[in-house]
Amino acid sequence: MDAIRILRNKFKFDKESPWYFYRKVLLWSFVVSACITIPFIIVEWIKTGSAIFLYYGDYNGQQIPFYEHCVAMVHDGNFGWDWVTDMGSNFVGSYSYYMLGSPFFWIMCLFPSTWIPYLMAPMYMVKYMVAAVLAYAYLQRFVKNKNYAVIGALLYSFSGFQIYNTFFNQFHDVVAFFPLLLIGIEEYVQNDRRGLFAIAVTLNAMINYFMFAGQVVFCVIYFFARICCKSFRIDLKKFAGLAFEAVIGFVMAWFIFLPAATALMGNSRIERSYLSTLSDYFEQRAAGEKDQAFKSIRSLFVWRSGSNYYWQRYGQIFESYFFPPDIPSRVNFFDGHATRWASISMYLPMFGMAGVFSLFTVKKRTWLKVLIGILILSSFVPILNSMFFLFNSSYYARWLYMMILMFSLATTVMLEDTRSNWKIPTALMTFFCTVVAVPLGLVWHENVDLSELIEKKDTLNWSEVLELGYPPYRLRFWIYVALAFLGIMLTAYLIRKYRGTKVFEKAILLGVSGMIILYACIHISNGKQYGDDSKFLVDQVIEGRIELPDPHEEFYRIDQYKSNSKSTVDNLGISWDYPTIQNFHTVVPPSIMEFYPHLGITRNVASRVLSEVYGLRAFTSVKYSVIPTNKNQVKTTVNSTDPETGKTSKVTKYTEAHNTYGFEKIDSQNGFDIYENTNYIPMGFVYTEFMTETDFEKCYKEEDRHIVLCKYLVVPDDKADYYSQFMTRVTDGAATTKAMFEKSVDDRKSMCCSDFNYTSQGFDAKITLDSPNVVYFSVPYETNGWSATVNGKETEVLKVTFGFVAVECEAGENEIVFDYSTPGFRVPCELTVGETQFSMPGGLWWSLGALVIFIGYMFFVFKYKKHKARCDFFSFDDYDDCGAGFDMPVACQTKAVEASEISESETEVTDTDEQANN
Repeated sequence: MDAIRILRNKFKFDKESPWYFYRKVLLWSFVVSACITIPFIIVEWIKTGSAIFLYYGDYNGQQIPFYEHCVAMVHDGNFGWDWVTDMGSNFVGSYSYYMLGSPFFWIMCLFPSTWIPYLMAPMYMVKYMVAAVLAYAYLQRFVKNKNYAVIGALLYSFSGFQIYNTFFNQFHDVVAFFPLLLIGIEEYVQNDRRGLFAIAVTLNAMINYFMFAGQVVFCVIYFFARICCKSFRIDLKKFAGLAFEAVIGFVMAWFIFLPAATALMGNSRIERSYLSTLSDYFEQRAAGEKDQAFKSIRSLFVWRSGSNYYWQRYGQIFESYFFPPDIPSRVNFFDGHATRWASISMYLPMFGMAGVFSLFTVKKRTWLKVLIGILILSSFVPILNSMFFLFNSSYYARWLYMMILMFSLATTVMLEDTRSNWKIPTALMTFFCTVVAVPLGLVWHENVDLSELIEKKDTLNWSEVLELGYPPYRLRFWIYVALAFLGIMLTAYLIRKYRGTKVFEKAILLGVSGMIILYACIHISNGKQYGDDSKFLVDQVIEGRIELPDPHEEFYRIDQYKSNSKSTVDNLGISWDYPTIQNFHTVVPPSIMEFYPHLGITRNVASRVLSEVYGLRAFTSVKYSVIPTNKNQVKTTVNSTDPETGKTSKVTKYTEAHNTYGFEKIDSQNGFDIYENTNYIPMGFVYTEFMTETDFEKCYKEEDRHIVLCKYLVVPDDKADYYSQFMTRVTDGAATTKAMFEKSVDDRKSMCCSDFNYTSQGFDAKITLDSPNVVYFSVPYETNGWSATVNGKETEVLKVTFGFVAVECEAGENEIVFDYSTPGFRVPCELTVGETQFSMPGGLWWSLGALVIFIGYMFFVFKYKKHKARCDFFSFDDYDDCGAGFDMPVACQTKAVEASEISESETEVTDTDEQANN
């Protein structure tokens, strides 16, 4: 009972206690998040009988199966090689981008993996709440009335960026913990609080390395903007301490950061860089190529689409400041912007940019004005936008949540300031929204090529030619326009009617909350229109599965039928826990990314190989293929002649859509038709002939190469002499006929492994050979990941056929063992920076060393130096007016400066005493 009383006294929730406002923001964020998730759970419960949150696109196809799969992997202790992600992948490297470093994921690991699909919505709510609480912890230091910080926290946590990224669940983790970085900086500089910044750096680096790169850039800009403020006093000693915590915090995250970075090396999505463009500019200038040099330098500062200015991108960015976000993949305001998943949204519920405009009406220059100006400019300039993603020239806008926190801060500060001007900001919001809405929605334009229509028709109806409005989804467009103007009207009304009254904060809080619920529910409802049938997802994918032989008994992969017109849901293999070749996953081994282009197949975010590429199926040990029964029909209409009457009539026939060569239907289960590959080859086999990579590409067109994958082993050019010991070199390949293909399959079947077993730590196999040869396995090659022994002797792991492993074996019986260690975790890894490649020790050892140093540092600071922060973390003592200078007592404005001066004098006295004692 004493303990309970002590906790009650410590965490009392009266209005004089800081805990009151933490509880308030927690409860409000809980209520709002419940209102935008629970209604959709109820709808799915009615439709499917399961209390689950479903959306569309990446959320259904990636987030749900990824989380369930990863929780199962953790429960089984499988942290090495993942056999069901694509053709196999580095588990830590592939999933650290999505979740493995996130505290939210490890909370989910407390539950059975089968519960995970149903915990996605509750975890969304937790993420919203954490984002709100940490945003409040940052914002509250800049206002005296903490109720405004509660409002600002909701603006950040439920911004347009957050609602848009319901589609990308993993970005919510980043947004939730980002404010902790800024809190760490402020606490270190203003309050001498040691250790918090290092922990914040570690946590954010673990959560998502891709987003962390942008956070580093932002923190640097933030720091240099803040030092312009008198209350942010820092000397060289304090700067060195802050830098030390940044470095030690980053290194403590290397146990997951280095494996992730290693897995990313060779991925084509990170190889496009503006730094290369800048290098090209100087080379072109030196070579006297002025026109090319001009084009190179122009691309750094202006987005272009072909030979034209990319006005759709500029328009999309501009409108995203003022309107709720378009749903992913369905760009509406500026149709034609090809980057449809870029997370472009800076919308603050109800306020939009009004709070920011209000800040800029203040005549006094503040650090926040400077910072916001830099960030807005960065959003419109290619090279500045790219600096948040290591200057990657692919367009991303996933750093905007950091700017949104600054917008929330500006709005929070201006709400508290009784002299701030809101008439001009709301007028500007009205003007800019009108400037966007009217030209897009109320302008008649030609919807067809008029010259072509004139050739086809003698008379024209104007309704066939003219169309009102450009957006492809006009109703949705006008709903979003109405939401934006509703926010403007609410802002103007609440400020005019309630400002200066006791209920002002409550009125604003209710208005913001209502607006969040309204626009978020509309946004999610729009997205759900494009999702797969809920009943199908729950009954046949999430809760149901097909029953096939255990792949651990005889290894095989499954396939999902895919043609240009028909496909099924993504990541069925992951959902059902079967090895597969079809996979929707951004981060897979570089060898997979290397392999597919040689077959003329694009592999960017997914492996979606058309079923007509039948040779690949045999080459990768695909045994079964599935297609939903309701999609396994092709309707055709043919002419039929009655033999008696001679009359011709049209007859409808139905044939099976699944017509992949070599596959025969064997069963129907769980709403899927199952086909077996008659050309299935067990894992691990040898060849009698090989071709060099150059000869292979010279002899065969890209679209025909899959047919001869089982005929020839393809080897690097410089290894031809080595492979000539075991096989016959072929320079002119055989004809790509189906007869040749089937003969090559039969040959490989006769020379395959008799036994194959796999685990997360590797695999082992047995094979008997008449003569020494190289045994091929359709397992992606990974530098420093795989090691092999044959009959107990360490043997080199060979890379063949553009990215798969092989090993040399002797005549007679061979026991092959492949061991896998995650590159960059315990074993060294190979990294490439620019043109330089170097080796790094495993990240685990770096992290452990950094942790020991950090513990020693904290012990030295708190035990030996007996250091204490200037004020309690949850107290009201810390205050900074953002430099606005309105309605702020002089004592408050100079408080941090005086505290800094006192601290410096105390430090001098302490140093003098120590010298005297010595």
